[in-house]
Amino acid sequence: MQKLLDQFGPLAAILAGIGYFLWRDRPGRKLADADSDGSVDAISEWKGIAQELRTANKELAERADAFARERNERVAELGKLQAQMAEMSALIRSQSEQLDKARGEIQRLTQEIAQLRGQR
Repeated sequence: MQKLLDQFGPLAAILAGIGYFLWRDRPGRKLADADSDGSVDAISEWKGIAQELRTANKELAERADAFARERNERVAELGKLQAQMAEMSALIRSQSEQLDKARGEIQRLTQEIAQLRGQR
């Protein structure tokens, strides 16, 4: 959730700024009654806001791309770790089987020694 907030935080701040700007200037914004200088100023202001939004959108896209790259790297690392775990599990099974065989052989030899001692 925090990463999502980190990605969309700048956009939310810009949108809040635009909302505040619109709310603050609402009494003075009657574009239909504005003279040509006022219209030019308004258009210039909107162009500036649009440019800020494009910049913020580009930054968000770059952050999303970086996050996706990092996520993909972590997924690859996880796959390697899972493969290593599977390999180690197979090795442990193999060693456990060898250990069980060795215990069986030790028991057989112990019984054989006991029988030989009993024959004396």
